[in-house]
Amino acid sequence: MASQASIDLAQQMYVAYYGRPADPGGLAYWADVFDATSDLTEALAAFGNASEFTDNFGSLSNSDLVTNLYQQMYGHAPDPGGLEFYLGRIDSGAATLASIAKQIADGSLSDDLETLNNRIEVANTFTTQVETTGATYATENIADAQALLAAVDETEATVTSGKSEVTT
Repeated sequence: MASQASIDLAQQMYVAYYGRPADPGGLAYWADVFDATSDLTEALAAFGNASEFTDNFGSLSNSDLVTNLYQQMYGHAPDPGGLEFYLGRIDSGAATLASIAKQIADGSLSDDLETLNNRIEVANTFTTQVETTGATYATENIADAQALLAAVDETEATVTSGKSEVTT
């Protein structure tokens, strides 16, 4: 069984890159990888270059991609300074687009940190529910899962509501 820290990190990546909870198989795989190594290079590349990412977000400009990462993690656009900072890192080659999501997540503060943690908590509940009930979680279910997480913010009420929606 993977550690909770690795499960949460895997969920964080699914939330950041895809705006959705992990599927049980993907969560188990990545949590095991994260328990085995602290080098995230392979994982960042895999998430950022996966067909799900390129199919859904590959046609966006770098500016739109960074904005989308903020939306998926926090539910709002980046402040102009943050957007400029991350675009500068991409343009200079100091960071890849694949690594930016983790950098943004690692810089989370205040309400943004609460929102991201709350979305991870609801995502964990969602994935556990799918696994324990054998529910279908396929491509056609992703939009609903994304909407579930998008409704979660920094407040405990949205966590309670999100968990309730998952378990009913």
